[in-house]
Amino acid sequence: MKIEVKVRSYDFDPLGVTHFLSYFRFVSEAFEELMEAAVRRKAMPKPGVRPKAIEVFSVSLPITKAECRYLASTRFGEILEVKPELEDVQPSHLTIKYNIYRKSNGQLVAEAHTRHAAVDKS
Repeated sequence: MKIEVKVRSYDFDPLGVTHFLSYFRFVSEAFEELMEAAVRRKAMPKPGVRPKAIEVFSVSLPITKAECRYLASTRFGEILEVKPELEDVQPSHLTIKYNIYRKSNGQLVAEAHTRHAAVDKS
């Protein structure tokens, strides 16, 4: 699975380079897509009804750790591809790795990880 994100004007700093915080927005978008894909595999909702992961899995996945290693700068207007991959799945937590590539040439520009605690409704 991969998602595309475009570096927008609000993503870059005064030097015209993508601000480090924007990479976490890109990662967040990829996480949401990953969870939506998991929900679609778990249960097919009625037409027009879009369940939330917490309703289908009875669990919430708050982030307990996030890190990013920046390998190359990106600039306004570039299209990036974010590829999330489950790295570690345990009953109490999961870790996801995200590789972020420059779409134009496939260059790896960042590697990120998020760790999520598994918290039930109670």
